[in-house]
Amino acid sequence: MDSGSNGIGLAKIQVANSPKFTLSNFDGNYRLGLETLTLQTNNKVTLNVFATGYKEVDEEVDISLREVTEQNFSLERQGN
Repeated sequence: MDSGSNGIGLAKIQVANSPKFTLSNFDGNYRLGLETLTLQTNNKVTLNVFATGYKEVDEEVDISLREVTEQNFSLERQGN
């Protein structure tokens, strides 16, 4: 989402230091499947979020191994 609470289409959500990624749909929703080996210590993973016209966001996320983890991101528009 951008700071105005709008979904951002085609944002790239990538696992840090990994080729594993997905793209958001035009509503800003995404799904990223992770294997246990991808996780850092304590079931955490760092996700990098990129979108054209927005500042990149890096965020550490706690992942549940038993259920779907929901994570929203707020992206700020880049200045001109």
